[in-house]
Amino acid sequence: MNQFTVPQFIDAEDRILGPITTRQFVILLVSGIIFAVCYKIPGAVSLVIGVVQFILSLILAFVKINGMPYHFFALNFVQTRLRSSVRLWDCSYGKVEYFIDLYSAPVVAAAQKTSAKVIDISRLNELALIVDSRGTYQGEKRDDGEHHIL
Repeated sequence: MNQFTVPQFIDAEDRILGPITTRQFVILLVSGIIFAVCYKIPGAVSLVIGVVQFILSLILAFVKINGMPYHFFALNFVQTRLRSSVRLWDCSYGKVEYFIDLYSAPVVAAAQKTSAKVIDISRLNELALIVDSRGTYQGEKRDDGEHHIL
């Protein structure tokens, strides 16, 4: 039998400079370049923008939320906010009633020819409720006090 080595710790990132991973190093490198460009532009506003940008890049590089890097968390947060939070299923009964009206006459005629019982829709709904509740729901009681079951 062949032995295979199973890779372990596949979610751990490679470390290149002590505890700094490749992703963190690239983020800090790009941020340092942008900070240097902002420092070369004259004016105090560019320096403030550079410092704010560098602080945001430190957050992006080192902060983890629930074990996820911050940029994954931020992306998931934005996607969640953009998507609708309420999902509704539009069950329009008009289509069902049309379907029943369209096919009920031939079924009744066929049932009368074969002397089979014709079960109305409310009865089918009641039977479905009995099956879904696994017998907890016993059905509606008739006038004589007995349960109305087939």
